[in-house]
Amino acid sequence: MDKYRNDHRIVIIAASNKKNILDSALLSRLERAEVALPDKVTCAEIFRYYLKSHAQDLEAQIYEYAQKSHKAAFGGRNIQNAVEKAIWNKRQRGLERIDESFLDRQIDLEDKANREEVSAREKEEHEKEIQRKLTKLQLNHAEYELAQRELHEELLLAQKRSSDGEPGRNRLNVIMGLANIGISFASLVLGNKTDSKPESTKK
Repeated sequence: MDKYRNDHRIVIIAASNKKNILDSALLSRLERAEVALPDKVTCAEIFRYYLKSHAQDLEAQIYEYAQKSHKAAFGGRNIQNAVEKAIWNKRQRGLERIDESFLDRQIDLEDKANREEVSAREKEEHEKEIQRKLTKLQLNHAEYELAQRELHEELLLAQKRSSDGEPGRNRLNVIMGLANIGISFASLVLGNKTDSKPESTKK
């Protein structure tokens, strides 16, 4: 896409209802425009559009369907799916008009499918967040082990410095450094939580 960036004769237009699963590199190359979901009036117009000649038979129910669709946060595609299935059901059963209860059930099924999709996306995001935290913890653990090895080497070096005049102080400084790193890492693992005092039990 980069080679078309400076060519003003070419305009690339794309649309998606699933922005959260799009690649970040792709999104960075596009100017985004948010399109809101249809309101109740627009939902009613979408129903009339897809119902076509069947709209007159269901005019009394269209506003009710529109309210239900708006509450379920439907887009035009959801309404189209429900209407097309209702029309297909009418033709398959040889009915003179669309079965109102069948269309109502299709709206419920679209709502259920939407909720399941949202739940699946939330679960996926939650798993990604856990993986990010785990990776960060593993990196911190690796840094801790590296620092521990370096201080251990310092301790061994301090033990050999018998002619420094203050070998004990050098060794003490290194041991305190090891202790501080251990405390810092323990705080990281526990999320900086302090142990709560046990509640006293009544006899």
